[in-house]
Amino acid sequence: GEKLGAFIVFDSILSDSGAITITGAGSTGNGGQNFGIALAPTTIQSTSGAITINGTGGNDTGGVTGYNIGTYWLAGTVTSATGNIAITGQSGNGGPGDAGIVIACAFGGGCPVLQSTGVGVGAAILSIAGTGGNGTGSAGGVGLTNNVGNAGVAIQDITISSVDGDVGIAGTGAGTGTGNYGVQLAGGVQLHS
Repeated sequence: GEKLGAFIVFDSILSDSGAITITGAGSTGNGGQNFGIALAPTTIQSTSGAITINGTGGNDTGGVTGYNIGTYWLAGTVTSATGNIAITGQSGNGGPGDAGIVIACAFGGGCPVLQSTGVGVGAAILSIAGTGGNGTGSAGGVGLTNNVGNAGVAIQDITISSVDGDVGIAGTGAGTGTGNYGVQLAGGVQLHS
């Protein structure tokens, strides 16, 4: 288990005009938590360059543990003024809780913040889009108070703020059992626009 594509924790990734791209793909094996990307308290910031975070979960061949999440984000800040921000995730398969994207507070405290600070027509657009895998129902854990199934996007806590940029959240659920929502919002989700 825990065959991660990219694991970024307590880090800062900063850019002025250059694009920031983080791509990760979890591996396949007997055991779950094969995250494509796992972000723990981390700052990702750009002025005008685009920010792209794209994770693809691996597969649990045992089909028991699950949580083959595409993009798993716990705490930290992702912000841009005029460069668009796109967070995407495609879950792997096998076991419960194969969500495309999971966003929640860190276990030790601190919750995620997604910001577009630009003003006017060129302000950064914020988008979150995920696709769930063909898992076998829902389970607790992974930072969520409520169980997470094979949801496209499962968000427990986040603050999303935008001055003028559009905000979009889209998800496609899959799999069997319960909790296979397109978008699952719970807890302290705050949107300021």
